[in-house]
Amino acid sequence: MPKLKLKVELALHRYLTNELVDEEFIREIQAILNEFQGKNLLHQNIGQLIWNLEIKRPNDKAKFEKIWLLLDRINPRIREDLSHRLKSGPWRRAT
Repeated sequence: MPKLKLKVELALHRYLTNELVDEEFIREIQAILNEFQGKNLLHQNIGQLIWNLEIKRPNDKAKFEKIWLLLDRINPRIREDLSHRLKSGPWRRAT
């Protein structure tokens, strides 16, 4: 997962710093999905990386809301698979 992690983190960083606009971010994440297609837990891992960064950057809440909407356009399974993981795993958010 290190290569996947680096690519997702780079795309997120570039989007959060306004180096990428929405459509460019979508293309980068789609390219990552295409590159790692068939890998186990791909959607969960991408969702987990984004979720972890979102927790670390609470001041960027609005941007992360937009990121999740963009991810839904790419593939709704990213959020669905992460949601399943959060409900069944040790990563549950404290409420």
